Amino acid sequence: GITLFVDAVLRALPRPRPEPRLLLPADTPPGLAQELRRHGWNTIDVLDPEPDPSAEAVRLDCTHLLVDGRPRPLPAVPRPAEKG
Repeated sequence: GITLFVDAVLRALPRPRPEPRLLLPADTPPGLAQELRRHGWNTIDVLDPEPDPSAEAVRLDCTHLLVDGRPRPLPAVPRPAEKG
């Protein structure tokens, strides 16, 4: 017989690519937000204006930030390795 430990199998598999997440500033027009969602974006809506939207996007694990009405990629931020 053979014994497979699920956690070991999962660690051996490649990690799925994260879904793109777009931070929408508080002043984003609702129509633009809807259009972005129709085009496949997963959006995170900010309710109050943020002094540093880029930092807030990173904190919320977003991959993109809406700047001047267009999604802009955020620099890759290294994530702590999962303990296992």
